[in-house]
Amino acid sequence: MRTAVMIVVAMFGLLLAGCGTDQTTVAPSTVTVQVTATATPSTTPSTARPPTQPAAVPGARGDNSHYSMQPAGNFIDQSVSGRYRFSLPSGNITCIVSTSSLVCQTHQPVPIAQSETCRIPDYQPYETTNAKNFGWLDYDKPACGTILQGRYFEVGPVLEYGQAVSFEPRSNLQIICYSRSAGVACENPAGYGFSLAREGFEFYPV
Repeated sequence: MRTAVMIVVAMFGLLLAGCGTDQTTVAPSTVTVQVTATATPSTTPSTARPPTQPAAVPGARGDNSHYSMQPAGNFIDQSVSGRYRFSLPSGNITCIVSTSSLVCQTHQPVPIAQSETCRIPDYQPYETTNAKNFGWLDYDKPACGTILQGRYFEVGPVLEYGQAVSFEPRSNLQIICYSRSAGVACENPAGYGFSLAREGFEFYPV
């Protein structure tokens, strides 16, 4: 009986030993997860800037109105380099601005005084009744009116009534022209100016 018990214990020990040697250790697998960051759209609304309004400037001498200043670049004469051209809405007055002169031409002659003529010898007898060209034929001389046939100005970009434009034909010279229903006025703020309408022409100190 004792021998049988020892045999059973011995067999039980062998079973335990066999179970121990059959176990397998499995290493845990490693999983790599890649995360891509996504930018979150800004929730701040963009604010559009309002368009820049043209500056308002006082009118010419004796004119209490204010005018909307336009860029000189709007009136570049495409036919001649370095020259500007503009017309009034009526189409009756067109002005050309160059480095040496500013002349406005009317479709109909404007009566002027003898003192307002350009005193060109060949035309002087007719300038008082048939003058169509007015302004500075030479910036270094007073503005005046003359007949000067053969210089017909084509209509240019329109300077609307209530608008003004500033030119710098020379480095030391500024001239501002104003479009009015009564006509056109151009002034050098530091010197002289002139006004032109169907009723007449005037040259004056500013």
